[in-house]
Amino acid sequence: MNIQLPALRANRRAFVASALAWFTSAVAARAQDGMLKPDRLDALIQEALAESDTTPLSRPAILGFTEPKLTTKSIQRGEARNKHGLMVVLPRHEDGLIFFEGKDDNPFFFAMHRTGEHLNRVASAVNRNGDLSNWSGQEADDNFASQKAFWASET
Repeated sequence: MNIQLPALRANRRAFVASALAWFTSAVAARAQDGMLKPDRLDALIQEALAESDTTPLSRPAILGFTEPKLTTKSIQRGEARNKHGLMVVLPRHEDGLIFFEGKDDNPFFFAMHRTGEHLNRVASAVNRNGDLSNWSGQEADDNFASQKAFWASET
């Protein structure tokens, strides 16, 4: 007995279009979950500026600042072993916001990202066990995104 079934022909365009639509919606949903909105960022900046203490920014040149010394006002959140900070450079600069993450793990680690109210990464630096260096590429992009997501969700 020989059974003939019609050949299944997938429309390649329909397949690609549906895959692209799924991918686009997944990326958009993920981006929206961790999005730091302008009103939230402004509230964080105002909170930092209201702090009474100032903090010097050591080695500002690593983040592209031309001044040899800079002062910041900052806020900090997180657990003792995993701290997050937001620093506002004084006097205010166009790209004078710094996101900071520090981990007391072994090896010691901290990452800093310079940005502005536009929230585009201008420069980054990473310290891995005492070696501070410029940082770029996907790992820096991912860390910057995670820091923005942290501050978007932090109350």
